[in-house]
Amino acid sequence: MEHRHPSQRGLRAWMALTALLVFLGGYIPYRVLAGGAPSLAIFGFWVAFGVAVIGLIVLAVLRWKD
Repeated sequence: MEHRHPSQRGLRAWMALTALLVFLGGYIPYRVLAGGAPSLAIFGFWVAFGVAVIGLIVLAVLRWKD
């Protein structure tokens, strides 16, 4: 049984969330929202996406260690 340091688990979770966000940043606007008329849904997605990116950056900075 492998015993991981808590910060490694946090880093892995952060990396998984980042990878998921990158995937969704390409999939949703270019697959789900594509082809329709410009709408507030597209604007809302990009606002939510930006807030999520900022949140991930804040999480990374709060746990920063030298």
